[in-house]
Amino acid sequence: MRILLILLPLIFLTAKDISGLEKYEANITKTINDLNNTTQKAILQTALRFVKSNKIVKGSCWDYIDAIYNENNITKEQRETVFKGKKSGGFANSNLLKSGDWIYHINHSYKNIEHSGLFITWVDKNSTKALMLSYVRERKSFCKV
Repeated sequence: MRILLILLPLIFLTAKDISGLEKYEANITKTINDLNNTTQKAILQTALRFVKSNKIVKGSCWDYIDAIYNENNITKEQRETVFKGKKSGGFANSNLLKSGDWIYHINHSYKNIEHSGLFITWVDKNSTKALMLSYVRERKSFCKV
C-alpha cells in the first residue's frame, strides 16, 4: 500500500471516538462497499473493526496504522512511498490520495507534531476535507481541523 506525507484540513476519527464513528459509519461503509480494490477494502474493514472493538495497540499512531497493515499481511517491503516531503513543504497533491493510504502528516491542531493516520475518504474534496482514522491514545473527541 501507499504512504504519503501531506498537509490537508482533515477530519479525524480517533480510535476511541465512538460518537465520531456513529456520525461517519455510513460514509465509511459506503466507501468500503464502493471499492473495487480488495487490499484497500480489507484495510478499511480492519480499521473499522479496530475502532468498533476499541482495539488498543501498544505504541504510537505509527504502531496503530502499522498494526492495521500487518493484520492484512502488507509487509514493509510491499509498502510504497508515493510522496515524501518536508515539514516546511512541498506537499502531496490531494489527487494522489486513495482510501486505505497511510498518511504521515503534521498535526497542526495539536502542537504541530508529526502524526500517522489512515485516509478513509473525502468528506468534501473541493475544500480538501477528508475523513481519516487517527490513533492518539488520548481521550480526545472527534475533531475537525
